[in-house]
Amino acid sequence: MELLQGAALDMEKCLRICNAALPTHGQFAALAKYEEWAGDLYVKINDLRPEIESVERAVTTYLKSIDHYDRFDHPASTAHIRWKIARVQDSAGIFGKAAREFREAAEGYRLASKKIPGSLNFFNETAAYMDAWAFIEEARHHHNEEQYLHAAENYQKAANLWSETRSWSFLSKHYTGCSFLEGGEAMSRQERPDSSRESFLAAVTAFREAKPGIEAQLKKTTDTDNLAETRRWIEINEPSQVLQRSDRTRRSKNAG
Repeated sequence: MELLQGAALDMEKCLRICNAALPTHGQFAALAKYEEWAGDLYVKINDLRPEIESVERAVTTYLKSIDHYDRFDHPASTAHIRWKIARVQDSAGIFGKAAREFREAAEGYRLASKKIPGSLNFFNETAAYMDAWAFIEEARHHHNEEQYLHAAENYQKAANLWSETRSWSFLSKHYTGCSFLEGGEAMSRQERPDSSRESFLAAVTAFREAKPGIEAQLKKTTDTDNLAETRRWIEINEPSQVLQRSDRTRRSKNAG
């Protein structure tokens, strides 16, 4: 933590010097990259010691980076920063704003695909990935508001998008399972215990079917963030976790 905080102070000094020098148009790319690095440092600090201040500083610095990237019309770089903003907002539970940033990122990647035709498939696939995450963030927001049917709908929309991608289709069953989970919550609140149980059991089946694909992806993944996310998917997929959630929901409803 001390090393990261020291690095952040150094980057803040770097940015003060750069901005005081009134950077020229040709220097905006370098300044945008420095601001992105500073935002990355605030994210790492937040990972070790979660605080809303670190999240806000990361987002503010990333937005400055976007402003400088926009000056020389580089939509792929802008979209990448939007992705980073969405991820840090997700980590802080700011799901509504994260959904908007994922959608902005998706539009940026689609714009980049038009500017760089040779990367059309890659950017369109990445845009679909961003759109799916926007639905997931909206589902999480609805879950927190106890709007479980809306959450179920958004998880299913994400699952449908995953199924259409080449790189991420293995996640489709997982998010179908998430949709069934939310449906089970909704049925429980409506005092329909049999339907709720059926929905939870359908989630178990979906998660069980998703597990081999996720485990295969785990063996191929080398990126640290992707490894952590993939392991989390596997943990959620455990049928025992789903059934425990079903039992907790039923007991909570009975107690109420």
